[in-house]
Parts: sequence; C-alpha cells; structure tokens
Amino acid sequence: MTLTPQFELSKLPPEILQEISSYLTKTEILTLKLSCLSLIQFEELSDQVFKPLILRLLNLDKKIPKMVEPTPTKTLRDLFNDYFHRINIEQLTEIWIFKKNAASFEFPESILNKLNHINNASPKLRTLEERRLLLDEINAHRIRQKINPNSSALNLSYCDITCIPDSLLQDPTLTVFWKNLTALHLWGNNIQFLPDSLIEKCPNLKTINVSLNLLQELPKEIEKLTSLQDLNLNHNMLKELPASLTNCRNLLNLHARFNQLSCLDPSFSKKFYQHYVDTTLENQNFVPKLWQEFQRNHEKYINNNNTKAAFLRLTAKNHQELLFEPAIHEEKSNLTKYKLST
Repeated sequence: MTLTPQFELSKLPPEILQEISSYLTKTEILTLKLSCLSLIQFEELSDQVFKPLILRLLNLDKKIPKMVEPTPTKTLRDLFNDYFHRINIEQLTEIWIFKKNAASFEFPESILNKLNHINNASPKLRTLEERRLLLDEINAHRIRQKINPNSSALNLSYCDITCIPDSLLQDPTLTVFWKNLTALHLWGNNIQFLPDSLIEKCPNLKTINVSLNLLQELPKEIEKLTSLQDLNLNHNMLKELPASLTNCRNLLNLHARFNQLSCLDPSFSKKFYQHYVDTTLENQNFVPKLWQEFQRNHEKYINNNNTKAAFLRLTAKNHQELLFEPAIHEEKSNLTKYKLST
C-alpha cells in the first residue's frame, strides 16, 4: 500500500493512532501530522512515527542507545513502549523516595508543591519530560545543600540523589567551585550515569568514589581527567571498563569489585603493573590470563626499578582469588618475591 503526499494522521491504523494519542498531547499530535506527509511506504509508517518519539526518550534516559534500530523481534514501536514504561516506573520510584524524605531534605515550597501535584495516572511523553525537569531540580537542590564554595571536596554520600544534573554543572555561579574540585564522594546513592559535562567542568579531580550506586557505564572521555589518582567503582552494574581509563596517566588505584565485568582490556595489565587494581570478573577463565600478563609486566618493572612492588587483586565469579601483595621499601633483590594465594 502506498501513501500519497496528502496522507493524514487520521488515516493511520486505529491501533497506532490510539497508541500515539496515549503518549502525546493534542498539540504534539498535530505537529506529528506534518511529519507524516512525507511518508511514502506504508510499511515504514510505524517505525517512522515512533522514531522521533524515541529520540525524545533519549533525552530522559542515558541508558537508551543513541542509535536505536528495529530488530528482527522488536519494532521501534515495541522499543518505544519498553523504554517509555521503564522510564515511567523509574521516575515514580525516584519521586516516591523524595516524597518519603521530603521533611528531612528541607525542600523549598516550590518543590513541595510540584511533588504534591504529580499525576501518576496515564502519563504522556510530556509528563515524563516534566518529571525529569522536577527530578533534576530536586537533585540540584540536594547537591547545593552540600556545596561549600571554600572547599575542594564535595561529599554527597547517602544523599539519595539519582543524578548530577547538567544544569548544575553548567551554572556560571559554580564554575570556580567545579574547576577547583579535587575530591568527589558519591557512594551510597542511586546514580545510573555520570554526565559528560562532569569531565569538562571538573578537570582537576583526583579522587572519585561512586561505589554503591547503579552505574552501568562510565563517561567515554574519562581519560581527560589527567589528575585522577583514585577511582572507586565497587558495587555497581558496570559490564565493562573503558580502555581509555589506562590513559589517565596519574591513576594509581582502581577499585571495581562487585560489578558485572566479564573481562578487562589487555591494556589494563600494562597500565597497572606499577599500581593497584582491584576487581571482580564474572568470567573466571579470564583471571589466570590477565594474571599471567600482569606478572610478566610486573617482573619487567621490578627488574628495572628500585621501588615497591604492585598490588593486584582479581576475584573470579566462583570467588577464587588471586592476590598479589606489595613488597614495601625492600631492597631490589627482594622485590621479586611475591605471594600468590588461590
């Protein structure tokens, strides 16, 4: 079936029209009508209609792939539905937590009013976007409560925050504070991602502790944190560590235990043979291989440097542990001694 340039939204199949109406306001439906005028093939209709809607969801959830494509088992329409309902549930959970702790969080009247007027029934896409703005406002308020302009450290541990809003990082009144920040403690929250602007606005970070969160990935440009020395990623949901981490030339300590890691890039064994890496790998067969590479690099290192040995702790899924203990301030001849416990 072919559509003419005069095709109207009202001629959409009833089930698609009804579904779109449940997500969009009347004004948004009229806008979408214009985009339908250029559709030629009827078979493309469903995907073409839902593609711009997915792009709007992308601005609400960083876990959605930037290039969303239909699969043999799921159309864009199916993917949109999945993403929409997941975001809706996650937002309602966040709002419930903030409502529950509203008194102790000392929210201003403006935020309290918005929280009390949240409509949970039959949300539209615009509803999710409005909630996202409110949640960003709430997170920004919680973070501002902890900011000391005269300090180079920011402790946000156990603040129940879910993100670091980009609007807060872009605030011109905080430019100097972010630039001078050297320690950021975020453990014990519900953070799912770190914004890319954090890397840009906080170039002098030396310590980041984001353990006990829900992180699924790290910013790809984390390598630009050239001053970073300590990174704690324990107890998150990371499936991989970007190889770019090895370009953080001052990184000494990397903790990534109790995630969902299945392997490490080989470059890690070359980077951290002088320092400290502590991680849990789901793929137990990979641990000995990485250990052998680490051992070779370490022996090369201690034969050419009169300094202390390195420390490597790798735990496989079956809890078998390879522990490489440091020899501290010993003579060069003793530096080749190491302990490997299994």
